Amino acid sequence: MNREFVKGFRLEEKRPGENDYRWVVDKMHKTIHPQSNVSRYDIVKVSKILNSKTWQPYKERRSKMYYELGNKYTVEKRLFHCSPEALTIGNDGFDLKFARSSGLFGAGIYFAEHSSKSNNYSFGLGKGCGAHNNSKCSQCERVMLVCKIAMGKTHETNSTGTKLPQGCHSLHFTSPNRESEIIIYDEAQVYPSYIVKYKAHFK
Repeated sequence: MNREFVKGFRLEEKRPGENDYRWVVDKMHKTIHPQSNVSRYDIVKVSKILNSKTWQPYKERRSKMYYELGNKYTVEKRLFHCSPEALTIGNDGFDLKFARSSGLFGAGIYFAEHSSKSNNYSFGLGKGCGAHNNSKCSQCERVMLVCKIAMGKTHETNSTGTKLPQGCHSLHFTSPNRESEIIIYDEAQVYPSYIVKYKAHFK
């Protein structure tokens, strides 16, 4: 269904036989980092997000990047984001007012290429589940977002604390000892496209 013809917000549940479901589940499992303590996921539900409130600003920002930068910088990536507020974010979109200035790259919106990296934040930074206070709980459900990101011009860095240079739209942090992160500083550059309810299992 074309998002342009959806007014408001709706979740469209995907069934195990559907292409969207298989793609999301495959992406989550294939992006478990080899050095992560995550072994696998039990997928409870995959829902596609249809949300005109967040789709329209994203589409306009993506188009503006195309006209300003050309094909070279119109890359879209599908990245992961976990938060206890994932369901709210899926409905309302991201809000930089809630971004932590104490983050390694300042008050931005942080995404991961590895699902296992995002899983670390599913119960909150440094927190466990509400029922057992266990960050490695395999009984309690977690929620992960799969998001479209309009990357624009990306600044590559291997140093924490890097500021986004003028003229760039995203930071890509890579390090031999850490899972990579991508940070953006404009809510319109992201469209939450899937909500995944799941359980995580650990090595």
